[in-house]
Amino acid sequence: YTLWKGSNLAEQTRIQALDPGIRDQPFALSPDGRYLTLCKIQTSTQKLVMSLHVWDLQQKRLFKKIHLGRWANELPGHMPSIHLAYHPLGRYLTVAVEWMGVKQPKYLKVWDTWTGTWSYWLPGSPPIAYSQNGHHFGFTEYNQATQNWQVRLWHTPSNLLKESPFKTAPPPQAD
Repeated sequence: YTLWKGSNLAEQTRIQALDPGIRDQPFALSPDGRYLTLCKIQTSTQKLVMSLHVWDLQQKRLFKKIHLGRWANELPGHMPSIHLAYHPLGRYLTVAVEWMGVKQPKYLKVWDTWTGTWSYWLPGSPPIAYSQNGHHFGFTEYNQATQNWQVRLWHTPSNLLKESPFKTAPPPQAD
């Protein structure tokens, strides 16, 4: 993994994370640029084991491993879609897992970087994103009752959730 300085495109930091038998998945850079978090998946025919590897980029060393979960490998050869997002102030690191097989629910887990604990675990799927000020966090969720996808917004200061159903866009107009 290589970090480049945006102003002059010079290489800033390079780390090498070699883990035999472990597949690299998405990554996220902390807002202050100090930490790079990689999602790692170790697979076998029976199980998937996921963990987050947090690298301290200033020290160029593995800072922390966070266990994300262990599930039965219901569809060997297929990898789940995973997204990572940091809160703009670095308070939370959120992980969304899109697919875990037919028997596993889609979910989000929120790691509180200040306390070093999983603070929230709620139903939801990628894509995920925080607003620039960090007051809102958006994600998608399938509503079983209506059989439709919906956008959910988490208001982080009040810890309240809102939902908005997807609407079908009208067909494009001819020029």
